Amino acid sequence: MTQLREYRKSTRSGGSGGNCVEWAHAAPMVYIRDSKDPAGPELAATYSEWEDLIRAVGAGHEHPWVIQLPSGVQVCKDGQELRFTSAEWTAFRAGINDGECVPVGV
Repeated sequence: MTQLREYRKSTRSGGSGGNCVEWAHAAPMVYIRDSKDPAGPELAATYSEWEDLIRAVGAGHEHPWVIQLPSGVQVCKDGQELRFTSAEWTAFRAGINDGECVPVGV
């Protein structure tokens, strides 16, 4: 079950509270979830793993957790899986490139 964490999403996700990639910096980990399923699975990453992920995604490079699908993107880590549409992933990538994914207040 998802613990209470302060999740953020890209400002590029739209103001309607739409579906998106969400992340929470909660030392010593960063948690990633799908806003469509807030009680669903979370991926936990160390800060080093998170930095590797956002560096690769922001640059449009491959990353071992990310699988490109015809319908969007699947992110898998430690037996957990999240799926995002192309639009959701594009908004996440834009947020990365806008500097929104760096740790805040941790």
